[in-house]
Amino acid sequence: MKYFYHGSFCAGIEQLDARSRLHNTDKKVVYLTDNIPYALFYIWDEQRNEYSGKYVTGWMRDGVAWYEEQFSEQLKTFYKGVSGYLYCIADDSNMKAVEDRENMFYSTENVKVSKVIQIRDVYEELLKYEAEGKLKVLRFNEQSEERQNELVDFMVEGFKRSGFFAGNSQKIAFMKKHFPKAWEKAMNLEKIYKEEDLFPREITNWEEREYGVLFYNEVNKDSYDSNHGVIFKNRVKDLHEVLEDIIAFYVGKGMRPIIYQSISDEGYFEEIKDVLSDYGFESWSEEQKYMILSEENRIVPNPEIVVSKVSEWQEEYASEIFEKAEEPWEIAVARKSLANENTLFFVAYAEGKPVGMTYAHVRDGVCRVNYLLVSKEHRRLGVGRAIISSFVEYCNTHQIENCFLWPDGETAEKIYYEAGFRHVETKQAGRASYSKELGRRP
Repeated sequence: MKYFYHGSFCAGIEQLDARSRLHNTDKKVVYLTDNIPYALFYIWDEQRNEYSGKYVTGWMRDGVAWYEEQFSEQLKTFYKGVSGYLYCIADDSNMKAVEDRENMFYSTENVKVSKVIQIRDVYEELLKYEAEGKLKVLRFNEQSEERQNELVDFMVEGFKRSGFFAGNSQKIAFMKKHFPKAWEKAMNLEKIYKEEDLFPREITNWEEREYGVLFYNEVNKDSYDSNHGVIFKNRVKDLHEVLEDIIAFYVGKGMRPIIYQSISDEGYFEEIKDVLSDYGFESWSEEQKYMILSEENRIVPNPEIVVSKVSEWQEEYASEIFEKAEEPWEIAVARKSLANENTLFFVAYAEGKPVGMTYAHVRDGVCRVNYLLVSKEHRRLGVGRAIISSFVEYCNTHQIENCFLWPDGETAEKIYYEAGFRHVETKQAGRASYSKELGRRP
């Protein structure tokens, strides 16, 4: 006789009630399968696993159950020593196949249990089906390093999409226990993106608003990093009031209003593009490829380039580096940065003359590389590579963690890669610039 199966940790069930929600609908159903190994996945001991939800990473393909571990010994961890029951249903009159799910069925009606099979050890039972070829297990430790990293990144994305399960302490504890590497990586990315939004605090003046932060420098109006507002989608209550406030603030200071979308709010400016346009803003997005220092530095620097970490500003940095790189507006920014105790500032010298520099800052457990600049006449001589190599060696020696940047172009990306930075995520940074004449209101 053909049976449909429903795995459960609970004993004494005589009728399976339609209580689950059918995928993408509001229908209440009871789920069943005609595959025993797949049904065994759902015998879940909530108390032992310290999680009231069922964490199942299995599927059906061509009549065979598959299970992919997302951490080492996952199958054993969840099922070894767990006992439960397979509830068998013979009546198929109300059964319907689940769309796009092999060997999965549902009933919108409660169903009577025809037979019960007790399972004394789910793990041992699964191993038996694996030996018979009825179950394929993709064990984490047997996967390639590339696949292991893909699984970690998959979890990272899930944590971020879920908002790190805010308010669900049980789920947080479960994820941190079984996926510590992914959790740490996700939390570090959160800290990195927060610092990316707020880094201008290091170089300019700012005022906080309920909806975000307004950065400004009335002496150095040409610096974009020093003069823009950052808005956070979840803090915007009335977008019209926000835009009016931003316009009034910057126009009142004789500046063109510029707004940055929080780096964690991808797509937000596209959503509000029409409203931005109505208020006189032209909006667009820029690709930013975030890289984190995580591998060995393989740069062999040019021995003729001497790099030093400096703590005091010298006017020759302005004349020999910034002016000769044709970026004089960054002089004030760099000078102010160097005055901060948390700034790491490195200068490259050729024949005793400063020819390039980079600076970064450390805050709240992350290190942002803010700028790398080489005078035009000294480019393609290995100056940038020498600077970054010295900076990375300093970070490694002093155990500075979560060092990040986003490269400006392929050449810079290659240098950073050689220094040990690795791409972790590409973000679309939303930007909006006021296109009306200053002094005019929409």
